[in-house]
Amino acid sequence: MKINDFAQKTGIPSSTLRFYDRKQVLVPEERLANGYRIYTENQIKQAQFIHSLRQADVSITDIQLYLTADQETKSKLVVGWRENIESKLSALHIAQKYLGGFHPENEGIYLVKWNEPRDFIWFTHTVERKMSPFHAFIESDRDKALQLGLTIFPEIYIRTHETNNTHMTGEIGFQIKSYYNEVSEEGINFESYPPTLFTTIKYPIHNEYICFHYMKVIQQYGFIPKGQKMERYESDDATYFQLMIPVMHSVN
Repeated sequence: MKINDFAQKTGIPSSTLRFYDRKQVLVPEERLANGYRIYTENQIKQAQFIHSLRQADVSITDIQLYLTADQETKSKLVVGWRENIESKLSALHIAQKYLGGFHPENEGIYLVKWNEPRDFIWFTHTVERKMSPFHAFIESDRDKALQLGLTIFPEIYIRTHETNNTHMTGEIGFQIKSYYNEVSEEGINFESYPPTLFTTIKYPIHNEYICFHYMKVIQQYGFIPKGQKMERYESDDATYFQLMIPVMHSVN
């Protein structure tokens, strides 16, 4: 049958069938001397299957791979498609929460995405509880990282793990250019941080109401943190920091 008849039978537009032909995912059974594409009844199910995958946002490249793959590879591809859709749905859910809680007076609250994994070195400290207690260790921790032969980025990251009435335990971190995991010294850890979507808020360093405001933002937007929040400082002498709250870890 000609392309218009095949389009009628499958419910797929002729223009889309021509596109599938060009991409070699659905080639007509025959092409006449005048250039007309000829399809058969046996191709109807395949055409509808391919078109269904496209409607499910599966890429042409993946469809090409699937059609020629063995059963094990097909299963892995399907798992990857499901994870990809879940990630997109999660991102849309976060966007919905962000826009749902957004007000013009709250323009200082942003969504920031790390598209690729980032490698970090972390130094653990237990200190007396007070304002900005970990800053005194930044310079010495940076020197230790450099002594290990690491190339580090200028930003400083701080995350607090435990707090009681008198002491706090937390980490000072630096992003490094390559993952390095041959150090077994106590108090030093390496981490490959996954692609992540953060909610970020900018605060002055000496602000005793940060915790209260942070909880208010979480409640207002309905965000559910997906891990430990971090403070990001652009330099040692920064007067502001960026509070980074992970709200979604990506699968890619």
